[in-house]
Amino acid sequence: SFSTVEEIWFPDKNPFQNMPNGGACCIQLDRHPHGDNGGGKWLVGLGHTKVPYRPWRQKATPEQLLDLPHHQYVSLLYAFEPTPPYRIVARSGLFCLPFSADDEDNPYSTLTRTRKLNLKRKNFDCPQISFVSGITEKAGDDTKVLVSYGINDCTPRIIEIEKSEIEQLLIMGPIAEDS
Repeated sequence: SFSTVEEIWFPDKNPFQNMPNGGACCIQLDRHPHGDNGGGKWLVGLGHTKVPYRPWRQKATPEQLLDLPHHQYVSLLYAFEPTPPYRIVARSGLFCLPFSADDEDNPYSTLTRTRKLNLKRKNFDCPQISFVSGITEKAGDDTKVLVSYGINDCTPRIIEIEKSEIEQLLIMGPIAEDS
């Protein structure tokens, strides 16, 4: 088991919205062979959540505002059964998607690097805003997935992820308690 940074830094009240928004759906994933679900498939999607603007921020001290800037976006994976009632069976912890690499062919990608995810005054090496817009299996290689997303509402990016990595994030992450 592992904890994600929001669970460690905000044990009493997670500042991120509880339910994921937007995102992309779905790829098929074989259920974990050692899990209690025994064989079959899951459908897996990617969503996002954010630290929303809250009215209390108007009365917050500068110190409080530095600890938790608003509009910080993170992503999560969710898996559900492919048949009604489409029960959610797993959810990953929160994570951030990477910036474009320096050698990628997008002249504007360097402009997005000034807006990094910031929590508790720690800058992470990922965008403040990443918004997933697509997920699909890679043609000709069913072990890989392509994910498209926007970086800081400025530039697009597509990354390739191993399905085994997605499975690991889902299996190691917190399991949904509601049916």
